[in-house]
Amino acid sequence: MRRFAVAFAVVVGLLVVGCTAPAAPSGAAPVTASLSAASAPVSVAATVTAIDGRGNLYVSTGNANPFPDGAGPDPKRYTESVVKLSLALTVLASFKDRTANADLDLSTGNPVLLPGGLVFAVGKTNIGFLLRQSDLHQVAAIRGVCASNPDGGPAYYAAKQEVLVPCRGGGIRVVDIGSRKTGGLWSGANSTPIVVGARAWAASYDGDVLYQYDVASGRVRQRFGIAAGVPNFATPAVAAGRLYLGTMTGVAAFGPR
Repeated sequence: MRRFAVAFAVVVGLLVVGCTAPAAPSGAAPVTASLSAASAPVSVAATVTAIDGRGNLYVSTGNANPFPDGAGPDPKRYTESVVKLSLALTVLASFKDRTANADLDLSTGNPVLLPGGLVFAVGKTNIGFLLRQSDLHQVAAIRGVCASNPDGGPAYYAAKQEVLVPCRGGGIRVVDIGSRKTGGLWSGANSTPIVVGARAWAASYDGDVLYQYDVASGRVRQRFGIAAGVPNFATPAVAAGRLYLGTMTGVAAFGPR
């Protein structure tokens, strides 16, 4: 594969307070809603919002700002939570990680919708929560996902029913949804992976490298140095036969030789 220079600006590290609906039609005002609910503002995951077949949105949140001191769950409503919203941004259901306090954000990554009406979410407590989409009731808790904090949105590999979680300290952790246990740790990348056919792509923002993995085995197939540098939370994207990755100065594009 060969890299092509593409001159686009990249915005990274976005932090959203409250929620905003998708762009409204011309002439209509966008619908907004706050998850603060009689509390301080709540930080919402700066990654992809999950949307189910009925148009409901699923977001994960972090601590209140400023975050509370002391032990016990974050006392504010909808903090350290997965929240299900209608398209009008009415709260339909919520789940709180009651082991999270201080700065132990559940919003390190976005919720992932899974087959069988499940949702997967993991944050800095390193517990992977399986929840029911219908009411966000907890189905299972998978502990010890990352030795360091998860750092970006997980990806789902349907062929093996596995969730791939990026770990800040390095590596992509495999979580087996069928057995509800952690699996192997792929070396190299520490940012959000994507799955494209039989391959997975993810970057290391510490090493400024883009990795291609065999998704069935986790072996590194290719690696590309990113001279411009990789920002935190950079996520590859695929379109029109090319793969794109945001860098510190623009966008790197990869295509066939």
